[in-house]
Amino acid sequence: MQRREQPLRRTGRRRQGLGVYVGGRRIALFGDGGARPGEVVNHHIDFGGPTGQQKVLAVRNVADTTNACYARIDVRVGG
Repeated sequence: MQRREQPLRRTGRRRQGLGVYVGGRRIALFGDGGARPGEVVNHHIDFGGPTGQQKVLAVRNVADTTNACYARIDVRVGG
């Protein structure tokens, strides 16, 4: 399996949490522990079983606000 990484470059480096969901199930949760993050952040996610075409939802909650950002992508897992 080929592994591809795309670093996330943050321009507005705010404290935040990130949840990643596949098929309505949370597969990853990342947080900065209240610290201001660096400019480049890499996350590694184990899909834990699902293979083939999947829809991935990422929810980024911005700390100290009621704001959230959502992104959905289509990926092929396992080949």
